[in-house]
Amino acid sequence: MPHLIVDAAVSRQLGDTIPLFEEYKKKGALNNNVLIGLGTNGAFAPKELDRLMQIIGPKRQVFGLIRMFRHVIGKIKLMVNWMQQRKIP
Repeated sequence: MPHLIVDAAVSRQLGDTIPLFEEYKKKGALNNNVLIGLGTNGAFAPKELDRLMQIIGPKRQVFGLIRMFRHVIGKIKLMVNWMQQRKIP
């Protein structure tokens, strides 16, 4: 796939991706489609998601892959529902 960037790390939290996305945006490397993989590291703060979505911007399609343990399913589902109803700032 042309222009595909894969940047993955074990135990990376959502907040840790913010500087990475800032750097990709600064370099002009963010594509029209952005895939974010949320693993099993637990819930994240709404402000982290807001900042990430600001960096990505309103003109890109954002897709999420979510894998979770049972003990965080409720929190993650609430965040995903909240995320779907928000407009990108």
